[in-house]
Amino acid sequence: GVDLICIVVEPQPNSIRVCEQIITLAQKIGLPYCVVMNKPNTSQYQDEIINKYSSVLAGIVPLDTEIIKADYSSVSNDVKNNLNEMFLYIEKTFDVKETLSRVRSFEMKKKKTRA
Repeated sequence: GVDLICIVVEPQPNSIRVCEQIITLAQKIGLPYCVVMNKPNTSQYQDEIINKYSSVLAGIVPLDTEIIKADYSSVSNDVKNNLNEMFLYIEKTFDVKETLSRVRSFEMKKKKTRA
């Protein structure tokens, strides 16, 4: 099952639009979600993401070319700190024990719409 949808969004229009579509789906099926901004910049879209999703913004992952190497030891301390903050936010904010009840609730809704 799914405990949480973590939506990674970049500060550009298409990414924000897809983020909105995923949020709509998560709300429709009753799954909790959070947003992570990837590769922030100084554009209006970065501000839009921060303002629009502040209540569910788990964190921001700054651009770090070392991530491409998939070697966590070479990633900058800023990125490591941001990732740790995101994990703590997710653990603190979302109760994964509720997963089974959400799944049951979704299944009941599905049965009602079929009837």
